[in-house]
Amino acid sequence: DFLAQVHTRHPHVPVILASATGEAPHARAENRRPFASIRKPYDPSRVLAAVRSAARVIDAAGSDSLATLQ
Repeated sequence: DFLAQVHTRHPHVPVILASATGEAPHARAENRRPFASIRKPYDPSRVLAAVRSAARVIDAAGSDSLATLQ
């Protein structure tokens, strides 16, 4: 499960998942929810809002949280 791997390796990274089929099974697991989910057809304003929101979360966490990505 991709989401579980990201949460394990980089717990402070907000994950935005894109789906063509609606709600994915990951949404049912409380401790493995994505930061945001976006469904097709992709609305550019919703994508941008999700990315901006995730960027604010990363910015608020500080540079230490980004160091774990290397």
